[in-house]
Amino acid sequence: MNTAGLIREARKAAQRGDYDAAEAAYRRLRELPEFRNDVDISLRLAWCAERTGDYSEALTAYEAALNEYRAHDDEGAARVV
Repeated sequence: MNTAGLIREARKAAQRGDYDAAEAAYRRLRELPEFRNDVDISLRLAWCAERTGDYSEALTAYEAALNEYRAHDDEGAARVV
């Protein structure tokens, strides 16, 4: 499946409340080089984990997002937000 297809799959799964499927799709996206350090993907993974009650995983993903955000220079951080 291509990148756009994975993004659609993840978003549709989240919209219907299937957070496990959404998380799996976001994890597949995370494996792609262009999404390896993507703040948005980390936040979406955290959100899915939070919705399924996996608070430990949610915290790990939120921390990853924070670290990824910090890794950007000021201009890059502004684009992330």
